[in-house]
Amino acid sequence: MASGAPIPNASITITCADGTTKTATADANGAYSVNVKDCAAPFVITATGQVGEAQQTLVSVQPTVVVDVTTINVTPITNAIAATLASDGNPLTLAASIATEKTNITATAVQDRKDALAAALAPVLAQAGVTGAFDLVSTKFTANSTQFDKVLDNVKVVVTPSGVTITNVAGAKVDDMGDQNGKTVAGDLSTATIAISRSTDFKAGLTKLPAGLEDGSIADSFRDAMNACFAKPAAQRGTYASSSCNIPTFAADYLHNGRNGSQEFNRFLTSSKYDGATFSKPEVIRYFSTAANDTRALIRIGLKRTDGVGEWLDTVAEKSTATGGVVKIRGNQRLYRTFVNGTITRRVQVSARTGQAKSTYYYTGINLFFGYPDGGAGGAGTSSTGPARGTGKKVAYVKVTGPGLPTAGVMLNPLLTGCDSYYAISASAAVAPSSCTSLFKLQSRAASSTDTDNVAANFGVNADYAASQASDATLSAIQPFSAYKFEIFNVGNATTTPDLVYIERLRSRPVALGTVAAGGEVDKLRWNTALDQSTIDAIDPNATGKTFTGGSAFTVKWANVANTPVIGSLQVQTRPSGTLGLFQDDANVGFAQTTVSLTNSGVAWPDMSKTTGSGNFNLVSLRARNADDLQFFMDWRF
Repeated sequence: MASGAPIPNASITITCADGTTKTATADANGAYSVNVKDCAAPFVITATGQVGEAQQTLVSVQPTVVVDVTTINVTPITNAIAATLASDGNPLTLAASIATEKTNITATAVQDRKDALAAALAPVLAQAGVTGAFDLVSTKFTANSTQFDKVLDNVKVVVTPSGVTITNVAGAKVDDMGDQNGKTVAGDLSTATIAISRSTDFKAGLTKLPAGLEDGSIADSFRDAMNACFAKPAAQRGTYASSSCNIPTFAADYLHNGRNGSQEFNRFLTSSKYDGATFSKPEVIRYFSTAANDTRALIRIGLKRTDGVGEWLDTVAEKSTATGGVVKIRGNQRLYRTFVNGTITRRVQVSARTGQAKSTYYYTGINLFFGYPDGGAGGAGTSSTGPARGTGKKVAYVKVTGPGLPTAGVMLNPLLTGCDSYYAISASAAVAPSSCTSLFKLQSRAASSTDTDNVAANFGVNADYAASQASDATLSAIQPFSAYKFEIFNVGNATTTPDLVYIERLRSRPVALGTVAAGGEVDKLRWNTALDQSTIDAIDPNATGKTFTGGSAFTVKWANVANTPVIGSLQVQTRPSGTLGLFQDDANVGFAQTTVSLTNSGVAWPDMSKTTGSGNFNLVSLRARNADDLQFFMDWRF
């Protein structure tokens, strides 16, 4: 038998050495049991489950035959071990190609990795009260935010195709919540980070992670209250200000990314779409305060609706003098919404046109988002203390600096017609954006030797492209939790001193592309490219008799391919010839969903065959995010 504690309610697959599999489903506490009596070693154990907007998959290995009952944990730490065993750095490869990969899963190789990581984690393990001969893979533990589970609450593991970083976010806390104007902010958390890969000499040992642990259960009571609340229908849940759920952990001065408590939570409380929604155990992304008796944690809570649609709720849980010494959900106390994340795009030009070959190509970069919250500006309207929408916006522009970006920064200016709620990249503080995008591109590449890189000529020309393509080394050097400074300048501010400064941190860096001949990290990714041909034809003016010629609804069809990023949302855009402007609509989708009809808020879609001008286009984008905030765009465009 094999038992362990992976993702709650996860689907468990044990792949035997001969490629046969055993399956099970973990219970609500993450425990599972599988009979592997007739299963030859080595085994690869895979745990897959939905976590908010992402499907998370963790891998573990067992190199020898299981005798009687053996515990096999499936955790981010075991996933790191598996990544360093796989020939391509992808832990999923161990199971997918077991016939060739099983030679990598030897008892010696696994033990060397366990010993090295246990030594590196020793200061943290000791602080958590983990004593004795604790085996990272085979010692049973309970998911209760104590001892080893407390270590997992504090240690963040990010797997890339080139290697793994492990960061103790409580070992290098940085207070960059709220406005940071005039304050000194650490650039990254490298002092609390170790990096490993397949080529690491594990026998030589690893640098020890610094001690430092915080209570990872800081928001668990909030999760429990939300689950009890959403077991009721919307008509019985009330509102933030008058909730019948008696959720005790809301702070009176709640403010997060420009939303007050009503704006943040009423969209969930009052909508029947969330009836029966379930909330997962909060993940602490990192801690803010370095002061004693003051704990502030950026948390992420995944929710799953009954229709399968997943979402993340990011906010701040705080226990401080400001909250009366008790845990409150208080938010980050910011007037505006900002975030930064790595992106990778696989784009298919579905049909040739002037300057655009029929081709598949990649580009990678960083999403630099600044905007007002959905539905308003934190209740502030046009007051002097808050942002205003529309004409006379309070914010004139935003300057963003950080690793991989130009020294002079990237400028974000007020939204263009057709861009709903964010500032777009511009050439300077005084120049209006030329296109509606917050994606700053760092690299591009054709997918194969027979393809053309249709965007290579934009580097050094368009504002949303780097002056020249970044090297793989430049991207690989970006550290976990690197700081990106958003300097916010209000209308009328003619100085170089911003009115507000926000710091955002990058969890997972952009993917390095390499070359067509030698390959790169992008070639090790698995892509969900199964957009239905009927949808591809609908946006292609050259698909005679099949192009979408307008109407009330545009239907997108696709298939879900195993072991690829699961589609969590999609978008359709079209800018037809003439003066009609940009038409766009998007939707969140359930993980089992394969079709959706977009109605463009009741405004009829135009004829998609009328896109002959250089600035006209049709686009379908399938989108996914992993648990480390790397965003995948799978685009088809004319």
